[in-house]
Amino acid sequence: SKKNTPTIEPSSLSNVKLVWKSNNLTIASVNGDGTVTGLSSGYAIISAATEDRKKSSSYLVKVKKAPVPVTDVYINEPKIDLAVGETTILNVTILPTNASNKKLIWSSNNESVATVDDGRIKAIAPGTTIISATSDDGGKTVNCRVTVSNAVIHVEKITLNQTNLTLSVGQSFTLIPIISPTNATNKEVTWESKKENIVTVNVAGIVKAVSPGTGRIIAKSKDGQKNAACVITVVEN
Repeated sequence: SKKNTPTIEPSSLSNVKLVWKSNNLTIASVNGDGTVTGLSSGYAIISAATEDRKKSSSYLVKVKKAPVPVTDVYINEPKIDLAVGETTILNVTILPTNASNKKLIWSSNNESVATVDDGRIKAIAPGTTIISATSDDGGKTVNCRVTVSNAVIHVEKITLNQTNLTLSVGQSFTLIPIISPTNATNKEVTWESKKENIVTVNVAGIVKAVSPGTGRIIAKSKDGQKNAACVITVVEN
C-alpha cells in the first residue's frame, strides 16, 4: 500500500472532504484517506474530487508482481577435472525456480589455470582454481573446485619391428612396439601369445620358441586398445 497526499489550494482551507475512486478495483483499491493498495498486475487511475465534484485530480498507478527473492544456489558438480584446452559448462540451479532475478556473477580465483564466462569453464594450464557463481540477488554463492592437468595424448596406432618371424625351437627374439604418435601419454603395452605351446612372450616382449608350429603374438596398447600382431613360425633346430 502507498498513500499519495493531495495538495489543496488555497492552503487556508481546512476540513475539505475528498471522494476517492479507483477506475479498476481488480487492479488497485483506494480508501477514504487516499491510501492505495495493489491487488493484481496492471494499471488503474486513482482520482480525488471534492464532494461537489467541481474540483478533481487523478494519477496513474502501475501495479506489478512483487519480486521473488533468490533463497539458494547449488551445483551438482563441486569438483571437476579437466585437461589443458578442454571446456565444460557448469550448471547452477537457482532456488526458487521462479526467482525474479536469476543473474549470476561468475569468477575464477586463478585465471591462469582456468577462466569462466557465463558458466563456461576453459582449462588454461595445470593447477587448481575455484570457480564461483554468486547470485546478483541476495549474494548467494556456490563454488566448484577445478583441477587442470596436462592434456592426454592418446595412442593412435601401434606397430611391431617384425610382423613375420621364423625361429628355431629354444630361440628367443625381442619384439619392439612402435607407438604413434611418439609423444603419446601412455605408451604401455600388454603382450599375449595365442599358442603358448608353440611360442611364449613375457612382459618385455621377449618371445621364445617352444615347439614346431605357427603362433601369433599380440601387442595391445593400454591406452586406446590399439593392437599389432606378429606371426611366428617355429622350426626344429
